[in-house]
Amino acid sequence: LLLVESMDISVILKSGYLVKLDRVSQRSWKKRFFVLTGTQFGYFEKETDLSTPKGTLFLFSDCSVKKEEHSSSDPSKQLLNCFVVRTPYTELHLSAPTPEERNEWVATLRAAFAKLKPLPRAMITKKGGFFDGGTKKRFFMLHSSQLTYHEDESKLKMIQGSMPLANARMECTDATSITLSHNRDV
Repeated sequence: LLLVESMDISVILKSGYLVKLDRVSQRSWKKRFFVLTGTQFGYFEKETDLSTPKGTLFLFSDCSVKKEEHSSSDPSKQLLNCFVVRTPYTELHLSAPTPEERNEWVATLRAAFAKLKPLPRAMITKKGGFFDGGTKKRFFMLHSSQLTYHEDESKLKMIQGSMPLANARMECTDATSITLSHNRDV
């Protein structure tokens, strides 16, 4: 999951509490408030604080959602109404309070995925930052509100960096170079 500073929640397709499986431990489940927009699926600690998401999935046309029960050898930890959201770089295991709510989430997510177009993506040579002046080839993906880069196309689970596009500035420096900068003060 990508942690972003904020999430555009001006157009919410669906929101509500779900229980999510901890990605690291794969054992504990936590109740979170989820928000689905047309291009992002994010979660927050509480419904009353939507300023900074705890995690955000960028949605692609090749995302999928599937109903899936979570089994446990301990009957007290058995969760019902589960489903999994898969993107090219991660998956999120969730549980809804009721079968009806799970079906609504699955249908709404599928409808959102169907409206998305394939993302522009390519291997691009990236110039290093302030401390690293060298260049490296990286796999870039252009989302509606972010530009992310990865080591290569096979390692989409590891986002090495991202740049919000809301206040970004692009400048063609010559026939083969583009400079992208972000003004955080705007």
